[in-house]
Amino acid sequence: MTLGECLRAAVKKLETSGVAMSSLEARYLLCEAGDFTQPQLLLDTEIAVSPKVAQLMDTLVERRVRGEPLSRILGHAEFWGLSLTVTPAVLDPRGDTETLVRAARTLMGERLEERLRILDLGTGSGALLCALLSEFKASWGVGVDISFAASVNAKQNLMLNGLDGRGSVLSGDWSKSLIGGFDLIISNPPYIEHGAISELAVEVRDYDPALALDGGTDGYDCYREIIPDLPRLLNSGGWAIFEAGAGQAGAIKATLESSGFTDAVGFEDYGGHERAIAVRKSF
Repeated sequence: MTLGECLRAAVKKLETSGVAMSSLEARYLLCEAGDFTQPQLLLDTEIAVSPKVAQLMDTLVERRVRGEPLSRILGHAEFWGLSLTVTPAVLDPRGDTETLVRAARTLMGERLEERLRILDLGTGSGALLCALLSEFKASWGVGVDISFAASVNAKQNLMLNGLDGRGSVLSGDWSKSLIGGFDLIISNPPYIEHGAISELAVEVRDYDPALALDGGTDGYDCYREIIPDLPRLLNSGGWAIFEAGAGQAGAIKATLESSGFTDAVGFEDYGGHERAIAVRKSF
């Protein structure tokens, strides 16, 4: 079997199973199976693929066909242009969550060169923390996650992206061990209703950790824990930005208002859903 034949066979299997970006994902899988480069897949299509590589490729494709996310198979993902290690202990970093980084960039763009203090609550893989530190290059940040395994993964990603000198990660219960004094707080907390988890797509239900998904009976438990502590944590003029699930923006804004925050700003994701909710401390 040639490289081109192996790639075409993989694309066909992925397309048949309903994988949206079958051609792109097949190339990533073939690079993983045979240690090829992307240019080789385009220029060296007639070179022979060993039986060992072909068998491994079949295994990887079958894993994807069964619903395992590409990032889980490869062990890494891209977020905001950064390469991140992804372990079973953390959420798969998704493009919609980049909306929070865009929101921070929009709201605080004039402060890019300042030495800000950034807090990422429920940091998981550290995707948001790494992305923000890559944008706010003079700033220092801390990520907090109740999962020790997730905290280890976030530390790995800070090191992988050369950001460990400006960031640290703690394993703890939200902000309970923190004093405060932050200029930017960002959070993608668990927000799925407990009863709805079994109905999620297989890529989420079977591969994302339940601890990072389960938002309680109505999906808002974590917001109710975090938001009342924002006045203590935020510096005056600082911003807090939360990820929201579909249809949740209104309830999150109401919870923010109950803690003294007004004029919440919403930012839409690539699909047109209000994904990021931001408020500024003006008191």
